[in-house]
Amino acid sequence: MGHKGCGKSTELVKLQSDLKSEGYCVGRLDCKLNIDLQNAEYWDLFILMTQKLIEIADKLKCEINQTIIKKALSYWDDKEIIDSVTEELGYDIESEISAGAGLKGLFSALVKVNAHIKNKSSKHTELRKKVEQRASEWIEIIKVISTSIQAKSGGKMPILILEELDKMSPAKAIEIFYNNAAALSQIPFKAIYTFPINLYYSEKFTTLRSYFKHQTMPMIKVHNKEDMSENTDGINIIKDIVYKRADKSFFDCGVLKEMIKKTGGSLRDLFEAIVNAGNIANRRRTDKVCMEDAVLALNGLKSDLTRMIEAGDYEFLKETYHKKEQIQESEKLLKFMEALVILEYNGTRWHDLHPLIYDFLKDQGIFDEPLS
Repeated sequence: MGHKGCGKSTELVKLQSDLKSEGYCVGRLDCKLNIDLQNAEYWDLFILMTQKLIEIADKLKCEINQTIIKKALSYWDDKEIIDSVTEELGYDIESEISAGAGLKGLFSALVKVNAHIKNKSSKHTELRKKVEQRASEWIEIIKVISTSIQAKSGGKMPILILEELDKMSPAKAIEIFYNNAAALSQIPFKAIYTFPINLYYSEKFTTLRSYFKHQTMPMIKVHNKEDMSENTDGINIIKDIVYKRADKSFFDCGVLKEMIKKTGGSLRDLFEAIVNAGNIANRRRTDKVCMEDAVLALNGLKSDLTRMIEAGDYEFLKETYHKKEQIQESEKLLKFMEALVILEYNGTRWHDLHPLIYDFLKDQGIFDEPLS
């Protein structure tokens, strides 16, 4: 879990690389591309995970018992499913079943069925319910596939990373993760789900903690809570991240540090500002970002961040700045954190205004003291 811009995707890419170097078979799934997140069901995740396991098993040349493959294909051997998929997608699952297809045939069938379920046809809800009624059978099927992968990987079970699930609406996330926590937590391999930060602030999260291990990623601290002094370690960490993507000579002296401080540890905001500053520098026909370029880029970012702030929000934001601790688990707090107006840091979990928001409020006369 983590708010936008904290580096979840970067961390998951590194985690995948580390796990692969240790001999694990790791598959990443962009759920946003493969399912309709706002209309998804937990069963859609099962189908996606099975597709990825089949890909891994096929690559490893795992020998899956043909009886299991046939059983998996026959899972869809229902007249309504066959007729519906054939009618809408022109795909004949029945022929795959009768032909005794291997892993590739099973994968092809899953792709087609998933496309059909994702399609908002008049039959898709009824079809999904029919499939879910036999969920326990499907878990046994994927257990055989994951066990075969494990045997080919020196005893290491496969690991799947499901990204973009944090983009679900709170209501949909609760429906999937809360209502089906037992099913999702008992799959016969390891899975990492990106999780909507909204649910961290829900009373239902206590129940979820008994099913899932969770890790919350904060923003990287660029200033200290107590006296607003620079957090040198945090600034240097972000510099290292940037220098893996851009040469040091790209920035005039002091420019990168100023951009890091003004974006408050939000990697998304920092990279957006760097790209925009680079474009400004390019229009000057130079390949080096100067402070003036950075200021123009940061002002553009400030304008975007402040669009949702109204005069009635000023006191709430001022209170957040002065208290630093969680004021209350309010909808307003969550709304501003989602918009990166308020940033969350680790340790004792504290909040602060985005530095550009502080500058904006100072311009409105809300603050007299300078932000370090």
